[in-house]
Formats: sequence, structure tokens, C-alpha cells
Amino acid sequence: MNIEVRFSAADINAVRTLVEKMKDDEIVVDRQHRNVDRYDLDISRGKVWKTHIGCLLTSQQKSSVGSPIQRFLDSSSQLLSIGHCDSLNDLKEFAFKELKESPGIRFTDKISEHINTNHDRLSKGRWSELLDILHPFVLTPCSKEEERAAAERIPDILKGFWPKQSRNFLQWLGLTQYEIPIDSRIIKWLKETGNSTTKALLPPAAFSDKDYYCCILDAIQGLCRDAQVLPCMFDAAVFASIKNP
Repeated sequence: MNIEVRFSAADINAVRTLVEKMKDDEIVVDRQHRNVDRYDLDISRGKVWKTHIGCLLTSQQKSSVGSPIQRFLDSSSQLLSIGHCDSLNDLKEFAFKELKESPGIRFTDKISEHINTNHDRLSKGRWSELLDILHPFVLTPCSKEEERAAAERIPDILKGFWPKQSRNFLQWLGLTQYEIPIDSRIIKWLKETGNSTTKALLPPAAFSDKDYYCCILDAIQGLCRDAQVLPCMFDAAVFASIKNP
């Protein structure tokens, strides 16, 4: 699939202005710390398991400060502990109960099923495969081509992970700089800021298609390149701008 997206000088300037405006926001500072400066990278089983649950939860609803998702991820729920989950005979039922008892979390049945399936897959030998994908990114920053190759392998291992979730997973772990999750916040910002051509190419439902997702992401990466901004920092600035308009 090949889609031509043209950005104007005004579009490029808007990206630069946004990132500069939000540079001191805690979200942007944290993204710089983890994904660019690469401090505190952690791909232990515990960190990967908790991040995977966060991605499943945020695939269904937003996770802003104080949201039900953020409250759950900051809680002491044993569902976030891979050690505890390893000890259970019925993880699906436990996951459903933990999520159901956490106010405001939606789609608890579907998410608990995905959690159970992923634990089963990982326990049957796919932990090593997943960690092998992640390990090179801890050693050194990788190219955008290597980032994409990794992102496209994740859904084969983790159920419930589509183009957005796999990139959110890698970015959340601090491993990537170019492949970003295109979510409702990014789409909203581009629609409000971009030109008419851009707006016509951003129907949210289309982003579940891998080829379409990659075409639009290629365009966003090109926009960020022209603005001399890393895509992961653009993503953080958009998130921060919606939290603090």
C-alpha cells in the first residue's frame, strides 16, 4: 500500500512549536529520560508482564492521570505480579475478578481472556522469544526499520496486540524512538492542526489494518524528520498538550 501525504511548512512548524511548548511537562521529560537518554531500561519478566497488561487495558480506554486505568496500574493488584500469576490455577477467573472490582475498567471479560491466553503462551516457551525481540533494544538504539520489524512480531506472541498496542508496548518499555502508537490523541491533534489532505486520511477505524497504519506512520515519521523531532517526543508532546491544553 502506498499513500502520499504532504505536509506544509505550517504543519512542520506546528510540530516544532508543540514539542517546544511541552518540553517541561512531566510526560515529555519522562519520555526523554527513558526513550532518548535510555535510563532505567528494564525488560525483566515482571516489568514486561505489567507493561503488557497496561497495553491491553489502554487498548480499550484512555489512561490519563487519575483515570481508572492509571489507578489500577498504580495499585497493589496481584494481577500485575508475574510471580503471583504463575502460581494460579485459574488466571482468567482471577484476572476477571481483579478487573471487575476495579471501578471504571471496561471490557473486563475480553481483557481477562487475553491475559490468560498470553500467560499460557509465554509459559509454554514464548518468554524466550519475546525477550529475544526486546534484548537488542536494551543494548543500543535501533533503526526505525529494526523497530518496525520488532513491532510486527509482537502480535504473533501476544493476543490482543494490534499495530497500536505493539508499538505502545515497545515505547512504554523505553525501547523505541520512531515507531509510535497512533491513537485517538494523535489523530485528534493531526485533524485539528493538519491540512485538508491529512484530515481525509485519518478515519480511526482504518488503523486496525497493519498496512494502512504503517503508511500513515511513515508520513508522521517524515513530518517529524522534517521538524527535527523524534516521533516518540512528538507523541509525548501531543499527550501532554491534551492533558494541559
